[in-house]
Amino acid sequence: MSGALDDPKYRVREPWGQYEYYGPRADGTYGPVLGTPLEMSHYYKFKAIADGTIPLPPTYPMIANPAKAKYENHTALALSVLFDHTYSVLVDDLQKALRGDRDLFFTSVVPAMRVSLPPLAAELRWTPIAADSHTAADPTAGPALPRA
Repeated sequence: MSGALDDPKYRVREPWGQYEYYGPRADGTYGPVLGTPLEMSHYYKFKAIADGTIPLPPTYPMIANPAKAKYENHTALALSVLFDHTYSVLVDDLQKALRGDRDLFFTSVVPAMRVSLPPLAAELRWTPIAADSHTAADPTAGPALPRA
């Protein structure tokens, strides 16, 4: 990844996009914490992958068009339901924050995006959909499509 960061076309130009850690600051406010490591934006990460500057990360054999009805594994189904609920709370709180409850953005929306959803998504992509899957090639779960 350092090769991509050295290339001028992948350098972060926006000062607000340079910090990967948001949290309580020394002055009592919540926001980007100065001095935390640089993180490239999604755009530049995907552009670097597309350009071949950084390799495509490992992938998992996630089922195409995930649907809860296809999940024989009860753990996959439970994780999918939990992911859906967490995502719904995130969207509801984001709407409330955009309507004026600005504190909700930093107390609920950002933590859900940065803390709650990533490990749930990771667990889904590692969890086989079949009840007795034992190989790395068996399809894994993912966030299910709406009404699936």
